Amino acid sequence: MKIEEQEVLLQAAQRGFEILRTKRADYTGTSDVLDIFKTISLETGISASQLIKYEISKKKHRIYSLQSKETINHESIEDNLIDIMNYYFLLSCLELEEFCRDTNICRYNSDIPTLDEITRYPDALDY
Repeated sequence: MKIEEQEVLLQAAQRGFEILRTKRADYTGTSDVLDIFKTISLETGISASQLIKYEISKKKHRIYSLQSKETINHESIEDNLIDIMNYYFLLSCLELEEFCRDTNICRYNSDIPTLDEITRYPDALDY
């Protein structure tokens, strides 16, 4: 991957993390960005990971629809791609959280950064 492409990807990731941070306040009202999926999971009996996968699928189909249109009135293809990236990030966080809970390997491991730490220090993503 070229340096320019890495920069574009990093900018998209930073934008995505900022969206996650601000939407967390809108959707959950807690420090747990996954709280809404966990709550809906308890209400519906559908697993939190299935709910996130549903959102990913919905965004993918939205992109397919947008690609066939000449004008787009609301969310752009880029917005939907960033949403998909965020949903995959949330799915990874959920799976890591479940792994830690189920194995006790990393339950108290402070090496796992929080979403706030990631968004506060985006340069940490620069490997």
